[in-house]
Amino acid sequence: MSKYSDLIEKTENVRNRVRDLVDHFPPEKREEILYDRWSLKDVVAHLNTWMIHDVGCLESLMKGIEPYWEPDVDEFNERGVSARRDKSWEDVYVEFVLLMEKLNRIYRQLPEDLFEMKIWKDHDETAVKFLEGEITHWEGEHIPLLEKTLKR
Repeated sequence: MSKYSDLIEKTENVRNRVRDLVDHFPPEKREEILYDRWSLKDVVAHLNTWMIHDVGCLESLMKGIEPYWEPDVDEFNERGVSARRDKSWEDVYVEFVLLMEKLNRIYRQLPEDLFEMKIWKDHDETAVKFLEGEITHWEGEHIPLLEKTLKR
């Protein structure tokens, strides 16, 4: 049992809450623009983009390789969403579920000594900060937005 098990479990619960909210969306609303300029499919594509990023960073950390630092978050978000615009809802959703499962596995297998190790030598990001940041972002932004939209 890792000393990070509670944090991992909390993150998994937050991800599952988001997935549950996504699952309750009416199919006809999934590609409708609901959030400024994004649809639910775009929001899920955004989450996928960041989960792929985190998977790559954690895999690099385990190999002792410093991953690429993404200098422009807004551009990164737009590229990730745009790359999935022509994909079907089903493809984006399946990717979402598979990425959540993959991240869960990686965190559960990550050696304890790597959780607090810097991923980039010139930045303070660590696996722990990834987990804490995901909780804060998903709980603070995505869950309330999805809940609000579902109540309409």
